[in-house]
Amino acid sequence: MRIGSYAAGWTLPVLLAVLGCKEDATAPEVPEPAAITIVSGDNQIQGRGRDLHEPVVVRAVDAAATPMAGVTLSFLPGPGSGSVSAGSAVTDSIGEASVIWKLGETVGAQQLTVMSAAGSAQATVTATARQSDFDIQIVFAATLTPEQEDAVRAGVERWTQVIVNDLPDISFPQGYAPDNHCSGLRGLTIAPGGVVDDVRLTIDVSESERRRVYGGLCDWRIETREPFLVNIVLTSSLLNTLDAGALSGLVAHQTGHLLGFGWRWSRLLRNRVREFGDGADTHFPHALTVAAFDDAGGSEYDEGGKVPVENYEYPQLADYHWRGDVFQDELMSAWNHRWANPGWKPTSNNPPLSAITVQAMAALGYEIDLSKADAFTVPVPGAAAPASPRDPRSASRHATLKMNPVEIFDDSGNLVSIIYK
Repeated sequence: MRIGSYAAGWTLPVLLAVLGCKEDATAPEVPEPAAITIVSGDNQIQGRGRDLHEPVVVRAVDAAATPMAGVTLSFLPGPGSGSVSAGSAVTDSIGEASVIWKLGETVGAQQLTVMSAAGSAQATVTATARQSDFDIQIVFAATLTPEQEDAVRAGVERWTQVIVNDLPDISFPQGYAPDNHCSGLRGLTIAPGGVVDDVRLTIDVSESERRRVYGGLCDWRIETREPFLVNIVLTSSLLNTLDAGALSGLVAHQTGHLLGFGWRWSRLLRNRVREFGDGADTHFPHALTVAAFDDAGGSEYDEGGKVPVENYEYPQLADYHWRGDVFQDELMSAWNHRWANPGWKPTSNNPPLSAITVQAMAALGYEIDLSKADAFTVPVPGAAAPASPRDPRSASRHATLKMNPVEIFDDSGNLVSIIYK
């Protein structure tokens, strides 16, 4: 009776609680992953002391490369490599964990080590911190490979090295959806509460062959006219023919235009082709830009006003580029507009971004660092090569450029974009 009475005193909830405690105490531990792979967020570039735009995402896998859920991973920044939003994270149902990495104050390469609990599995994520506070956030199309993304970053970062000022952030309490000619660009859609610092650039890929590459200005700061939402669209056929160097050069050239090179010159330009016709003495007489031109060997130039701007083939080339037969392979020369032409291959994958171009951007109001400009010498006057497929006035170029331009102007009559149809 005593034993029976004792047993009857145990209620069902108490028994379940005891059994539950026993199961928790003997639950098997999650095994160590065989490897940690980097899903995204590697090789980013950002200003020192700032959050990377993309989270660092990694995946824990077993020996059969199967994702492992419930694995605790540690995130350990290297010396001088800043901090992370969480020192550890548990992998989700697809084996992934992520953190936000804030870079340290050291300019140059920084590292973040991701490690399993026992340390048998590790991965190293790298990033580069630059001195400049001018930032271009890149939103990539999903179809780009990691190598293509790295090439795009390299092209864009040529501008974030020479432009250094931090522009006012643009906030979107209600969110933002692009319209007009930028309608449908998902990379430029901003969620409520989003912020743009300083420029947001989306890289899109098109299957259409009507326009091989073009850029679009989607929005800009009203008072200062500095753009903050821009895009570059490339056809997949063009993208797949470019190696990393050529893609980087193409993106650098297009980004220069999107930031204002050419279309924001307006009254700074003299004798525009759009007003006086082909062959006009079109030039950019900004004093510091002229001085940089002279310092680069242009002091001997005596064929017209300085700095000479392309004066043939408006609107594809003229008024928006340095004159091709003077600047030849400089990054913003008319010669380097020719990426869009079928069958054309660049002779230089890394055209120099000269101090002349950097000073032209300063004329638009940007703060600059001339020490980051590339070495460049203006070719000896009269030494330019004769007409060839690379000369913007050659017959072969006229034969290949079969595009109808549509120009887009702002409310003040300034050209803000050209779309080739």
